[in-house]
Amino acid sequence: MTVCDLTHAYHPTSGGIRTFIDLKRRYLLEHTPHRHVLIVPGERDEVEQGDRWTTIRIRSPLLPGGSTYRVFTSPGLVRDALEMTSPDVVELNTYYMPQEYRPAFAYRNAARAAGREVAAGVHYHTDFADSYVAAYTGPLSGALTPLARRYVRRILKRADFAMTLAPMFVEQLAGFGVEDVELVPQFVDLDLFHPTKASAAMRERAGAGPDDLLMAYLGRFDSEKHVDTLVEMVRQLPAEPRPVLFMAGAGPDREKLEAAASQTDRLVVSPYLQGKDDVATLLASADVYVTAGPHEVAAFSVVEAQAAGLPVVGVDAGGLRDRVHDGLGYLVPVDDAAAMAQRVSEAYRQRAAMGTRVREYVEKHYSWTRCYAQVVAAYERALVSA
Repeated sequence: MTVCDLTHAYHPTSGGIRTFIDLKRRYLLEHTPHRHVLIVPGERDEVEQGDRWTTIRIRSPLLPGGSTYRVFTSPGLVRDALEMTSPDVVELNTYYMPQEYRPAFAYRNAARAAGREVAAGVHYHTDFADSYVAAYTGPLSGALTPLARRYVRRILKRADFAMTLAPMFVEQLAGFGVEDVELVPQFVDLDLFHPTKASAAMRERAGAGPDDLLMAYLGRFDSEKHVDTLVEMVRQLPAEPRPVLFMAGAGPDREKLEAAASQTDRLVVSPYLQGKDDVATLLASADVYVTAGPHEVAAFSVVEAQAAGLPVVGVDAGGLRDRVHDGLGYLVPVDDAAAMAQRVSEAYRQRAAMGTRVREYVEKHYSWTRCYAQVVAAYERALVSA
């Protein structure tokens, strides 16, 4: 079986979707005889190949506004890439983009007409209707959100399978009229992300001494992630222990964050950490993980922080409700910087006990091989039904 992931949300500094796809490729290559294909936008047309894997980059423009994301502009080239690699399963990771789902479904339909068993489905990483459309259309959201829900429903009804890592989305999609959504268990690489990776040198690199309160945030710098709330939160923390918020990422708010960091020793702004080893070391070396974005789904960075033994302080919204349980951290109201500062202080005081509990929790619940075994089984069922 050849599995193809198609998405615009995969590039050198992207987050959760890239993590999901990278570990899927690793699972397919190490634990199955299957092949993996990845089709993404890129700076130039490019094909990379290895033993049972292919990555195709199609020359595409950056989104305007300082985005790090590129978008396909030619559905025909996407279709050509599918025809060239001839996958049995196509998974849409950013399902709401017509230049992605249209060539995927057209490829599937043509393959079936030729007598092949091919399935095309959706991984529901993103709450397009209720989070993106509702949050970014202002006074028009009341009219546009129901239209967006119907749009999502039409796409998923054309799909042969749908899966998600977030329990809340199974219920949400049922409300849209989409049943039989596969709930995939959350996962993390438990060997890579581990408390034993802690390093005094990494704390120093992050701007913190051994007795400081080091908070970590890894992700995009934009309004969707509510990074301004994190900056205000760190301003409101007490002077002792000295608080340091280390933010690694990229995005349109980067210059604003760098300007804020130039005015205080409480904030350090860094480019994305390119290597997963550096990410694992940073998380294990920090004291608390913080995030203010209300639209998280799988919240991969949160789960990686938990595997590293960190309590998490986040917001009471989205997928964080499924990840930050009692005793493992705290959730506060969205954009309540004062409440977040208070909970960060409490998490810091309890970091040893909380860290032990959170590591035990992820060891019990977040095996990455169990997750991908279920994903592959879902592909196989979809092909049988094709």
